[in-house]
Amino acid sequence: MILLEKNKYFLCEKALESVQINHFFAMSVIRNHVNGQVFVNHADNPEVFYVKHPYGMSLLFGKTDDENFNNWLKKYISGEKTNHEYLQASPDSWDEIFQVWFSNIWSETENKQKIWLQTRANFEFLPNEFHKYFPETGNREIVKIDKEIFESFEGSVVPNVFWNNAEDFLQKGLGFCLKVKGKPASIAFSSFVHEPYFEIGIETAEEFRGNGLAKIVCSELIDFLQNNRFIPVWSCRKGNSQSYYLAQKLGFKPSFEIPYYIL
Repeated sequence: MILLEKNKYFLCEKALESVQINHFFAMSVIRNHVNGQVFVNHADNPEVFYVKHPYGMSLLFGKTDDENFNNWLKKYISGEKTNHEYLQASPDSWDEIFQVWFSNIWSETENKQKIWLQTRANFEFLPNEFHKYFPETGNREIVKIDKEIFESFEGSVVPNVFWNNAEDFLQKGLGFCLKVKGKPASIAFSSFVHEPYFEIGIETAEEFRGNGLAKIVCSELIDFLQNNRFIPVWSCRKGNSQSYYLAQKLGFKPSFEIPYYIL
């Protein structure tokens, strides 16, 4: 296993292009949109890749029969983690290998002592199925996310864990914030942008949840994307029912599912 230097990330791009599942988070690392890590089997001619995004997502792709790399990988996956890591793998022959390696230590329910086996859903956007939702008049308004909102909005899915800093976000990405009585309540933003594709992240402040705000601010963002010829992208853990069903209210339909390993 070798930690690849950033000036060699370009060596990963051709192999990444062959990955059929949504891999924009890994592309963001490889293209230096955000600081992550890339582990490979060879520094100059890599054939297997493990890309880690700072949010906690990781993507394994490439050849499956490098014994030295696989020995490292098996130890790494089964080792203790300070925080959850969310792993996807391509091709699906990796999933067959994982069944052999880890079937005795995975669980379909959350268990910190085991690998939590979940399902990741990728979606397809259907423009004709989308319609815009509008905020109630009066004490609600929608504004673009600025530096202050970028730096201060709290939650698990927020722009500052997907971008290195506000300047990068404002230059390469964008988002909208729904305010209630002047207070930022819900945001929809670019977690990854690789034109024409624009992957959406959402978060609602805890005190404002349950009021349908995410649907409204997301529809504002999607309307903007359509008007500017971007293709909206949505992926989520299938067990995240709020995100899974919200997507379907906004013109997305599930396209396919893959195993999702929460380490």
